[in-house]
Amino acid sequence: MENMRQFLEALEETGGLLFEEGGKEGVEKIDPAKKAALDKAGVKASWAYEPEGYDLVVLEHDKDGEKPKSWSVAFFTESEERGEKEKIFDEKMYEAAKKPSAMMKIVNHTLGNFLDIVQLCIELASNKQFKGGFTPQKAQKAVAAAKAKK
Repeated sequence: MENMRQFLEALEETGGLLFEEGGKEGVEKIDPAKKAALDKAGVKASWAYEPEGYDLVVLEHDKDGEKPKSWSVAFFTESEERGEKEKIFDEKMYEAAKKPSAMMKIVNHTLGNFLDIVQLCIELASNKQFKGGFTPQKAQKAVAAAKAKK
């Protein structure tokens, strides 16, 4: 019950939204690069939320939110992927392929029940150092801070 009280207080402090800048709701609406990284890792979800300004996605995997692994947060960082030279015949396409294009890579995928993930989201939203991209260490720091406040 303590977690729910903190969640409601955080909502009130941010004007009704935990992540103040909004975001995209729905698996089909999240950033295509993040969706591709989730697909590549075999992460399936029935619902997703991508807060604006954060390289993370909150996912629901099972309608029973009390199950231990029914919710998760996937943390991302940018990575580079170049085109394959053998498949590129046009010189313009070859030159364009030499330039890196932004891709997303999962650096941490934390599973939990609804309250575990709410606590993690409170920690992420209340601490501005967690905005933007993540390193494995930064993601682990957020997870550890959330667990310490339980």
